[in-house]
Amino acid sequence: MPVKQKILVIDDDEHIIKLLAVVLGNSGYEIAVAAGPAEGLGLAFKNKFDLIILDLLMKPIDGLDVLTQLRKDNSTKSVPVLMLTVADQIKDIDAAQNSGATAYMAKPINVARLQAKVAQLLDVSAPGQ
Repeated sequence: MPVKQKILVIDDDEHIIKLLAVVLGNSGYEIAVAAGPAEGLGLAFKNKFDLIILDLLMKPIDGLDVLTQLRKDNSTKSVPVLMLTVADQIKDIDAAQNSGATAYMAKPINVARLQAKVAQLLDVSAPGQ
């Protein structure tokens, strides 16, 4: 039986966390969730994930700060990060890409598009690719 790919969801919206856990869990992925930036960074640095889904607008630090910390650490610098947020202005997208985001998707979530994007990101980051 193949090993499930692991996804970490970092978001401060409980409804989004539950939705992503159900949708991605039903798609066959192993899901870990963090209800905020500090918890998310702790999980990311202690565990190996194949993908991190990160909200941009969080407090006390925002997703760009989290992303910057992820990119500076050797254990997480090459993990693909999908920014998932309501902030969908060009300046927000540019800031995320300049900080090292692999992909960017706006809320509200289109489940089919999300599943396709996750599959694409995980396929590209598979070992040996």
